[in-house]
Parts: sequence; structure tokens; C-alpha cells
Amino acid sequence: MDNYESQKDFSMAMNGKLLMMVSGIFILFSSIAGNIFQGVGYIHLASDAGKGIEEAVKVLAEASFSSGQVMTMGIICLIVGVITGVGSILCVKFSNRLDKVGITFPVAILMLAVILIQQLIMMFVFHFASPMGVLSSLMMPLVLLWSTTRFKKLTKKYPDKVFAMDPNKKGRQQTAANGNSKSLMERAKVQVKDEEKAAQVVDEIQDTDQRAE
Repeated sequence: MDNYESQKDFSMAMNGKLLMMVSGIFILFSSIAGNIFQGVGYIHLASDAGKGIEEAVKVLAEASFSSGQVMTMGIICLIVGVITGVGSILCVKFSNRLDKVGITFPVAILMLAVILIQQLIMMFVFHFASPMGVLSSLMMPLVLLWSTTRFKKLTKKYPDKVFAMDPNKKGRQQTAANGNSKSLMERAKVQVKDEEKAAQVVDEIQDTDQRAE
């Protein structure tokens, strides 16, 4: 069990690795699609409205937003997108590293705090989010934080352990499988050779008997 003392520790490591990777990838895509692209869109819309472009001005008027408010929302989205994007990449990269929990744990806290602040600003300042929207946006950051706490507990119990799950295990298993298949082939070849020799001996005995007759 990857040198863990109990099945519980092994499960904690395996679940922590899996959840950190899955939640990190989800947050990465959310930061790109839901923050960076959205932020660029807000800034572009506010810029067009500031230039007096009729279509942009109409959109902001229908939404009851000023160009300054939309510009502010765009900047906030960009900042959050960059922070969560970089943070999620680090968490995915170190999703199997117990020795990097000193990085992933505070990064997970930072991402959760940044997203929470963003959602509260959107809800109370711009009235652009709902309580359910806030809760759903915090789900994956909370999962990420929970997974890093699994690693944090494991590092206290196994301070010298580097990887949560042995990265060479599959390689060893494949090598062993190749070795077993190779040994089977060798044994089969030896068996075939023995059978051929036996057949030759039988043929020689039969020839000898026929000559004797």
C-alpha cells in the first residue's frame, strides 16, 4: 500500500490526489472561461460604451449599469482569473506531492478567499449574483482545500514521504508483467524444443526397430 501503515492512510492519499487534480482542473477551466474571458468581455463593453458606441450604451442602459461599474467588474474578473488560474495549475502539478503541501495548502486557501470575495462583491455591490450562485462557485475550491488538508495530515505522520502515490508503481507492474510473459515464452520455447527432441528420439528408435526386422 505504498508504504502506508494503514488502509485509512492509503485511502486518504489516493482520494487527496484524485480530488486535488479534478478540482484543480475544474477551477482552471472556470478561471479561463468564467473569469478571464468574461472579464475581457466586460472591459471591452465598458470601453465601447465610454466611446459612445450606441449598441454598447444600449446594453448597459438595459442592464442598469454604468460603464465604470462594468469596467470594475471586468478588472475583478481578470484578477480572480489570473490568481485562480495560476493557483489551480500549481495544485494540479503538485497533486501527487506530499512535500509540496506547504505550497498547495495556502494556495487553496487563497483561491477560496479570492473567489468568495469576488462573489460577495458581485452579489452585494453589483447585485449580479445569487446566494445559490455563490455556494456553487465555492464548491470546487472547498473540495480543493479539503484535499490539501488530507495531504497536510499525511505529512505530519510521514514527514519523509515525497509522493502521495508511488509514481513508479505502474512502471514496476508493467516490468513485472513483461518479465512474466517473457519467462512464459522462454519456458514454452524450452518445452517445444524438448518435444521436438523427444519426437526425434522416437523416430530414431522406430527406424532402428525397422532395420532390425
